[in-house]
Amino acid sequence: MKNIKTVIAAALCAGLGLSFAAVTVNAGAVETEESSVTEEYTGTLPAEATAVTTTTAVTDNEKELQKLREKGERMVGEYTRQEKVLLGELDADTPRITLEEAENIIEECGSFREIMKKVMDICKYPDYNGGSGLSITEFWLNDSGSSKLMFVVGNFEQIVYVDRSYLGNTKEFKYLYNSRDTKAEVPVNSGLLTYKVYNDILPGDVNGDGDLNVADVVMLQRWVIGASDDLTDWQLGNVVEDDRLDTFDLCVLKRMVVEYMRDRDQ
Repeated sequence: MKNIKTVIAAALCAGLGLSFAAVTVNAGAVETEESSVTEEYTGTLPAEATAVTTTTAVTDNEKELQKLREKGERMVGEYTRQEKVLLGELDADTPRITLEEAENIIEECGSFREIMKKVMDICKYPDYNGGSGLSITEFWLNDSGSSKLMFVVGNFEQIVYVDRSYLGNTKEFKYLYNSRDTKAEVPVNSGLLTYKVYNDILPGDVNGDGDLNVADVVMLQRWVIGASDDLTDWQLGNVVEDDRLDTFDLCVLKRMVVEYMRDRDQ
């Protein structure tokens, strides 16, 4: 009897041992499986996050580039400097030439080509290059292009300095270089549209919707009589360009709207 009990006890112990070993093995297998899953998940997460971020950034940049190229097509040319910035081929902080630097270069150099080369050495790329009838290359003295140097090539070669108001009207205009005695070939308003198109400026568009119509007149009129403080862009309403908004601007704006709508419908 004693031997039988001993055998049974040994069998039970052996069974428990096997069960414990099985549990241990199974637990190890589970642990190994969980570890494998965790490592796989951790390894793929950063790559997915990076891919999404990169795709979004490229898409936004491409949209901006497409918009800029459409503006260039309207101007029969291209806004070269900003295009190179968007393509990552030029630092946005690349220095611009100053009027004083340009005047010094023109004084030192003897030819149009030599002057252009020295200006390019500073600016790397022109801000605008194109033109219809005349070949015009613009180097802007500020980011908006309201102040600029224009290199004009036709049957003559000229370099002109132009400074414009916010609305694009000429404040100052002078020849820095001229291959001819006459200075009548380049109109005072040359280069006005490149500035306006690049900056989406439509004088009188006080509500900023990209169009000139009766809604602009109503908004400015309500502002002038004090019925509203809502005015999206007061500078676009300052069509008299006396740095104040009043009934004079309102009268001129009404006439502008009539002419603009008439020309558009023709």
